[in-house]
Amino acid sequence: MTIRALQDHVIVEREAAHDLFEIVGHKEHRGIVVAVGPGKFRADPETGREWFCPMTLKAGDRILFSHRAGMEQEIEGRKLLVMHEADVLCVLEPDATVDLGQDWRPEVSQQVGAYEVRGGKAARV
Repeated sequence: MTIRALQDHVIVEREAAHDLFEIVGHKEHRGIVVAVGPGKFRADPETGREWFCPMTLKAGDRILFSHRAGMEQEIEGRKLLVMHEADVLCVLEPDATVDLGQDWRPEVSQQVGAYEVRGGKAARV
């Protein structure tokens, strides 16, 4: 079956949640765009002039979206979200991702009372 989005709608397949998210019952708010509509006509309320707003997303984009975004549908065994483009918060570019592992804090040292704080960890001086 071919899925075709209409107007300013985006069809997204949610990425698999991390183990911690599954344990606490949260859903991942990231996904991959499966299909996008062509865009939508907008009207200026004062003048009534209309113009066409094309979509900025494309199929294959990895995105972050609002936690209230979309309507979930199961189509041919795939759980898909249908949402407006306005519900998409940002596109995740491969070179723009940041690994927030253990060493994400800058190496800054300062002394606070009897403790020295270095890289987000406090040690007694």
